[in-house]
Amino acid sequence: MIEPTEDHLFWAEECSKLFGGMDIFAIDALHGTDGKDYIIELNDCAIGILTEVWEEDSMTMVQMALDKMNANLSPSEKKKKAKSAKSKDTKKKEEKGEKEEKKESKKKKGTKSKAK
Repeated sequence: MIEPTEDHLFWAEECSKLFGGMDIFAIDALHGTDGKDYIIELNDCAIGILTEVWEEDSMTMVQMALDKMNANLSPSEKKKKAKSAKSKDTKKKEEKGEKEEKKESKKKKGTKSKAK
């Protein structure tokens, strides 16, 4: 591994803007015999983490994912979604209760008819 140059950092900044924004990616590049650098590949998830730093890099990526999820799901949205889930459960319970009431009502009507 080599230390990134200003050019490498520029590449990373520009590549991060692609596809709607990339937080995690790898750039594969070659240094040609002509003295120029060439990007040969941009990887979004198959980035080949180095063995020496895999644990630290993995934890960094986990934290980035959590931060992104938390940023995109604000506390008010979390409450709305939780409330929505509760109201769905409540609706199901109400529907179930209504069905049971109808069954009971039919049973009572059936019992009255037999009694006559």
